[in-house]
Amino acid sequence: MTTHDAGVSIAYVGGVFGATGILLGGVIGDYLVRKSGDQRYMLWFILGCNVVAAPLMVCAVMVESTQTSVALSSIVVALFMVMVGPPGAIVQSLVPGRMRATAAGFFGVVANLVGGSLGPLFIGALSDKFKPAYGKRSIRYALAYAMLFCVWGQLHWFLASRAMPGDVLDTNVVRDETGRGDEVAVGEGVPSGGKNCKSRETTEGEEVGVYGAAV
Repeated sequence: MTTHDAGVSIAYVGGVFGATGILLGGVIGDYLVRKSGDQRYMLWFILGCNVVAAPLMVCAVMVESTQTSVALSSIVVALFMVMVGPPGAIVQSLVPGRMRATAAGFFGVVANLVGGSLGPLFIGALSDKFKPAYGKRSIRYALAYAMLFCVWGQLHWFLASRAMPGDVLDTNVVRDETGRGDEVAVGEGVPSGGKNCKSRETTEGEEVGVYGAAV
C-alpha cells in the first residue's frame, strides 16, 4: 500500500466510520435509557461494544491482508467511537446543574490526556521495545498488546454500572442550612430510605433524598 492509499484509507475509516460510531452511540444510548428508564443500560452498551472491539482490533493489526485489515479497522473504529457521547452524558447527569460544564471539561481533559496523549506515547515506546524481536512488525504487536488495557477499562465500566443509581438523574432546587437556593442532582423512583440515599431539605420543608425520593 502506498502512502497515498494509506492516507485515503485512514480518512475513510476514521471519518466515515468514526462519525457513524459517534452518532450511533448517542442515538442508541438515548434509546436504551428511554426504553428502560435505567441509565446503566448506556454503560452496559458501551461495555458490550468494547468487549467486541478489543479482539477485532487484535485481528485487524495482525492479519496479513490489507483489505481485511481495513475492513476490520472500520468496524473497530465505529465500536470504539460509540464511547464518545454516552460517558459525557452520564458524567453531566451525576452532578448539579451548576457543575455540569466543569464536570464535562474535567472529564474531557482527563480522557484526552490519558487516551490522546499518553496512549500514543506508550504504544510508540512499546513498538520501539519490540523492534529487535519483531522488526517492522513491532507496531502490530504494540497495538495488539495495548488491547489489554481495554480489559482493564471493561472492568471499570462494569464497576461504574454497579455504583451509579439506576434512574436517570434530574435537577431540583433545594436549600442548604443557610437558606441559599442551590441545584443538586436528583432522580426519580428511588425507594424511600433506600441505600446510600442522603437527604436535604427543600424550599417547602419536605425532606428528600438526593435521588429524588421522599424520606
